[in-house]
Amino acid sequence: MLKSLVLTLLLFFSPSAIAQDFRPIPEIATGFTAQKSVMGQKLMAVTANPNATRAAYDVLSRGG
Repeated sequence: MLKSLVLTLLLFFSPSAIAQDFRPIPEIATGFTAQKSVMGQKLMAVTANPNATRAAYDVLSRGG
């Protein structure tokens, strides 16, 4: 009796445990989601504007 109960409960709850989504939930206020860190070999510039990225690249490539 106990074995059949355990087996029934295991079969009932297993699909919900497998179907869970393990992606991090974004912050409610900003939508920010944590991501992996990245390291560059020579230089790196991260901006929201392509022109700012190009300017940062130019400055960093000159040693600045």
